[in-house]
This record gives sequence, structure tokens and C-alpha cells, in this order.
Amino acid sequence: MENGKTVTALQTKAYAGARQTEQGRQNKANRTRQTEQGNRIHKKEKGGTDMSVITGLEKRRSRYLLNKELPVAKEKVEEVIKRVTELVPDAFDMKSARVVAAFGEEHEALWDEIERVFEGKVPHDKIQSFRNGAGTILYFYEEEVVDGLAAKFPTYAANFPVWANHANGMLQISIWTALAELGIGASLQHYNPVIDDMVRERYKLPKTYRLVAQMPFGGIEKEPEAKAKEKIEQRVQIV
Repeated sequence: MENGKTVTALQTKAYAGARQTEQGRQNKANRTRQTEQGNRIHKKEKGGTDMSVITGLEKRRSRYLLNKELPVAKEKVEEVIKRVTELVPDAFDMKSARVVAAFGEEHEALWDEIERVFEGKVPHDKIQSFRNGAGTILYFYEEEVVDGLAAKFPTYAANFPVWANHANGMLQISIWTALAELGIGASLQHYNPVIDDMVRERYKLPKTYRLVAQMPFGGIEKEPEAKAKEKIEQRVQIV
């Protein structure tokens, strides 16, 4: 009996030791992953800090010369649009942003209608440059959501439309940058409010959908010229 207790105690001790060893390995692996992630985010090069968000923004350019050859599957673009829309914040967590993405023939038909609505006031070649792309993202905010929160918090009522536009801008730059990371070109256009009624009718959208911007995208036919380096101190002050 005594020997049995001794064996059990030794087994318990060995099990505990094994668990501690395994836990130690897991902790070490977690620290390694955190270090690798930190190195990716804060990678030192030539005395500077190369952050992934900055490299993404550097890839984002206004690209007007597009084609229909996406470097990734259409489903990947859809996934990115949905995921980024889910992740971008909004004041009071109001989730005011709405997105409609048109691909292929529907994308082309949309620009046909935009050209029709403007009755020749926008040059055909300009419209055609957008039509040449693979798709268009339409950005809206939902006025019903915004007005509902304005009524609930009257002290801030005037700010909610402003905050909704802030959130929409964050969504636009985030999707734009994500597309650039995929090797997809895009630009941001503002043919609203002239096309508002046409867009709502075409996609059977509520009247409370306020159109904010349009983003034609596609394969990159030609890269834009390099941007000139600006004197950022004229716009940024460190105190």
C-alpha cells in the first residue's frame, strides 16, 4: 500500500512537471510570436521606422488608368470589403456606413448611367477611364441611424452627421489601402448629389442612404508618376 502511494505521488509530480514544461514552451512560443509581430510592425530600416500601416498608405495612390484584370479573385475583393467595413470604427458605435459593390457588367452599366445623368457635362474619356475598371464601390451613410442617435443624445445632435462622415472617410481610406495591398488600383470620385436618385432607384436603396463617394477599381494599366516630397512641417507642428 505504501509503495502504491509512493508511485502515485511520483506520477502526480511527474505530470505536474510535464505540464509546467509544456506551459513554458507555450509561453515561449507566444513571446516569439509577439516579438515577430512587433518586428513586422516596427521594422527598423536605415534609421527609420517602417510600419505596415505606412507602407500600405504609400502603396495607395489615385490610379485612373485601370483594366478589368484583377490580380486576385473577385471573392477575395468581396471578403476584404466586408472585413474592413466590419473593423472600421464609428462614433457611438453607430455603424452608420453602408457599402454597395458593383462588378463586371453592372459596374459598366453604372457608369453608363452616370454619364447619361450628366448629359455630356463630364467628358466621355473620363467616364470611360472608370468604366474600364473591374468594379465600383459606392459609399453611403444611413441617415436613419444618424438621426436616431441625434434624437437620443440631443446635446451632440449636430455632430452625428459630421461623425458619420468621419467614419465614412476612415472606411474609404481603409478599403482603398487594402485594395492597394492586393495590387488593385482605385481612385475616389464624387459625382453625388447629381447621381443620388439614380443610384437609389437602380439598387432599390432606402431614401435614407446618403451617397458620399464612388471608388472605381481594377487592374493597374499604368502607374501614376511619383509624388513630390512635401515639407510636412508646414502642416504638422510638434509642441
